[in-house]
Amino acid sequence: MTFFGLLLATSVLYGALTAFGLEQASMPRPSPDAQLRLMLGAEVVDTGLIVVALLVIGRPTRWARLAKTSEAWLWVSAVAGIGLVVAVNATYHLVLRGYLGVPAQADTLVAATGITPLLLITYCVQPAVIEELFFRYLALDSLRNVMGVHAAVVVASIMFGMAHVGAPLSIPMLTLVGVVFGYARVVSGRLALPMLLHFLHNLIILAAG
Repeated sequence: MTFFGLLLATSVLYGALTAFGLEQASMPRPSPDAQLRLMLGAEVVDTGLIVVALLVIGRPTRWARLAKTSEAWLWVSAVAGIGLVVAVNATYHLVLRGYLGVPAQADTLVAATGITPLLLITYCVQPAVIEELFFRYLALDSLRNVMGVHAAVVVASIMFGMAHVGAPLSIPMLTLVGVVFGYARVVSGRLALPMLLHFLHNLIILAAG
């Protein structure tokens, strides 16, 4: 929980520096260059924290696959289904922004530079690897020692959503996305599948601008 608290603090600080992802007259969002530097800084800190957590906590208990479904079918269906997850995500934000009267905003970094290798690493690769190591490996596998697998998936997913407090409107949806990644982990028995789904989820959102 100590490391989760530190990750949460990093997200709160990042959110405060970027106006929590919302345009405000009293606090305009930083320029694209400044936003990229802030994002890179936050990800470097998060990566360092999770590397330390891996060293301190060590390897959690290894668990057998939750189901004996064919791995090929599992991977194909999971990758095909990530499009549905992104569609639900987009619909959630569209409805919520309409209800709150918050206008949709194009991603300023993508608009300014296009999808560069650095943006691809920042938006897709780093979160897919580092966040999955923490939430679907250290957190989820450790929680399974003290509660049932379904409860562990839910708790780890709530932690995942809360860790994105820098984008508060996204917390409920990201919690649900975390559940999808969590079950990908426990059903496949591997981190590779949730990492791939996380990468694809972020890549589709990035490409959509």
